Amino acid sequence: MLSLCPHDSYLSLFDYIYRIPECFFSEEVFHKYLAWLESRHVSDSPRLREYLVEKENDLNKSLLFLAETNRYTWHDSAEEIDDYETIRFIDQQINPVYLRLIEAVFYPLTHLLALFSRMDHGKGTTGLDIFNTVEEIKKSDFSELADLYRNTVRNGIAHGGISYVENQIRYHDKVNEEVLTNRDILRLVDDLADVCNGMALALKTFIFSHFNDGYPVPKQILLEQLQAETDTPWWHILGCTPSRFTSQNQLILYARPNSRDYLKVAYSVLLSGVLA
Repeated sequence: MLSLCPHDSYLSLFDYIYRIPECFFSEEVFHKYLAWLESRHVSDSPRLREYLVEKENDLNKSLLFLAETNRYTWHDSAEEIDDYETIRFIDQQINPVYLRLIEAVFYPLTHLLALFSRMDHGKGTTGLDIFNTVEEIKKSDFSELADLYRNTVRNGIAHGGISYVENQIRYHDKVNEEVLTNRDILRLVDDLADVCNGMALALKTFIFSHFNDGYPVPKQILLEQLQAETDTPWWHILGCTPSRFTSQNQLILYARPNSRDYLKVAYSVLLSGVLA
């Protein structure tokens, strides 16, 4: 079990202890990814900082998409459904989630590993799309992550190359075909979510541990921290939007109150504003 500091800064990480599916994060990937970040901080912090600054927006979107995926109600569900409902469930939810996790979460979080791997070997860093990123990490200490990327499955979902036949799903592109059972694709998405949560937790832990070292903090991490510090049965912050009022920057918070007690809501408004 991950040991967390009781300091308020870590409140937003408690989901990885109490909430499903976050609590099923891959501990092996978490420890390896965090150790890699700490090693880079010691050996090459300027380039690591430069990369995180340059990719801050991509990483922010990655953490946002992962948080949205984690909120789906079907995680760890043992509900039995008939064949037609299973096919519809896979077609409408599981396949799109796999594609989104691969492209919007897995890719940004592994691109960092691939880019530094190439730099370590004196190779060029251009052309690192998702396919080449996976090919690069196959040669690294994170080679097991490559098994979660199925190029034909990804292409089939992205370009409509899917056929459903007797408890099997055939994913195909212009050249290749890969056949998975219903259980195979469900397990693949489940494992991918666990690995992505492991990498995300490592990145968040690293950033919390190095607040004073000049690393950027993605907005999604700040939002999750604000939510954790202000959540009550009568108040939940939904999101935030940077804005401007006259010549000044401002932050618009969107919240959902669940009480008719004016003083409770007013207190939460004030607390949220102060903490923001």
